[in-house]
Amino acid sequence: IYFFFFIDTVTTVFYSLFLDDALPIYKRWLLLFFAQKMWAWFIANTSPWTSYCLVPWILHQVVFWAINVPLLMFHLWPTSFIEQFKIQQHRQLPPNKFKKILAGVLLLQHTVLPLVMFTSLPVMSTRISRDFPLPEWYHVVFHLFVFMIIEDTVFFWTHRALHLPWLYRHVHYIHHQADVTIGIAAEYARPLEFVFGNLVPTIAGPLLLNTHLLTYYIWMTIRIFETVHAHSGYRFPYSPFEDSRYHNYHHPNRKN
Repeated sequence: IYFFFFIDTVTTVFYSLFLDDALPIYKRWLLLFFAQKMWAWFIANTSPWTSYCLVPWILHQVVFWAINVPLLMFHLWPTSFIEQFKIQQHRQLPPNKFKKILAGVLLLQHTVLPLVMFTSLPVMSTRISRDFPLPEWYHVVFHLFVFMIIEDTVFFWTHRALHLPWLYRHVHYIHHQADVTIGIAAEYARPLEFVFGNLVPTIAGPLLLNTHLLTYYIWMTIRIFETVHAHSGYRFPYSPFEDSRYHNYHHPNRKN
């Protein structure tokens, strides 16, 4: 709760600094002071393991399911208004395949994901800082920009490798069973692919740049939004992410 309240404060500060109807300067500094105090409280009241390992797992679960619960409702109870944005209109995953994907995702998120995250403290604590004070906003923006480049590069090559005949046949084919794309399928994969094809590209940037922990939290949130959007099966207007039609085409075409 404190973390999301803190994010809301940072967002308010951002708008106050860059919109025409900016807040008076003294209010900006009050908000910044409050944000710093909140971070200081967070660091003082959480252990390194909690902030580096447990909080990211909780954040992942909250963001992933906050996006996917509405998408699942759209999938299970389609309406004419929502269907107009669906890429493969009037197509649904068979119930048995849907249940299999949902069960696989839940299993992965409660076994492989916590196993990796909960044992990552030695690496995370040496490569990611949680120091006080918070980084300047332009440091955060710069790091996020570089993270996108690194993630896109690493993901491209790992994903290309997963389409090599042997790896596709034994590992990656599981992910492509969702031939009608659905948000939860973003994390439907073999453990090997989930770690090296999903987690490694995401964490590579923060580890290489020695980023701040708050920047890492923001980056995780963006990445979850992006990958769920790509697999959502919907093309909503004004989306800030890549057109989901590309990934929707990729899934049923499998090897291509």
